[in-house]
Formats: sequence, C-alpha cells, structure tokens
Amino acid sequence: MEGVSMEAGICTSRKDAEETDMAYRIDKKIQLSAPTKQLFPDSPFPEDFSLMTTVRAKKGAQFFLLSVYDAQGVQQLGLEVGRSPVLLYEDHQGHPSPDLYPTFKKINLADGK
Repeated sequence: MEGVSMEAGICTSRKDAEETDMAYRIDKKIQLSAPTKQLFPDSPFPEDFSLMTTVRAKKGAQFFLLSVYDAQGVQQLGLEVGRSPVLLYEDHQGHPSPDLYPTFKKINLADGK
C-alpha cells in the first residue's frame, strides 16, 4: 500500500524471541479508513468493542489515524492522535452524542517518544 512501509518496531530484541518486533510506518498523508460493513459484515457497528494500538507520533503532530464510515458516509469511529487525542464513536443508533465522547486532556501522544 502506498504510504505504508514495514520496519523494525520499538522493541528490537525480546527475551525468548528470535525475530525483531515489526511496525508499520504510516506517511502523514495516509489515513486508514474502512466501511463499517467491511469490518462487521453480519451486524451493525457494535455497542461494545476494543481498540488497541501502539503509536509513536512525531513531536507536535495531530492527525486522524483511523476512521470507520457507515454506508451513508457518516464517521462511526475515529481515532485522532496528537497533543489532544480524540476518540470519536457513534453506534448504529447514533449514540453517544458528541458531548459524551471520551476526552484525554492530560495525554500527549505527539511527544515523539
């Protein structure tokens, strides 16, 4: 995929592992996105889900890393990384409202570390 490359991860040597950790470098012009139906083909966007990622953003960066859209183009899930991370989430019934989105006021994901 253009704008995405594979390289050594943060932990280059791990006890009892012969291979180095691998990571994906994502060009700042790339945004990962997918339609909800592709990820959940037999059901609407779930009410309960987990999202786990390890990110090392360049210092001062602010960008959307991931977006999931419904059939009408409405963003149901968005993860914005940076000095003020944002998690946008809306289930198949349009809940929660934006004022109930989780906020991360004391977390800086763009410190370059």
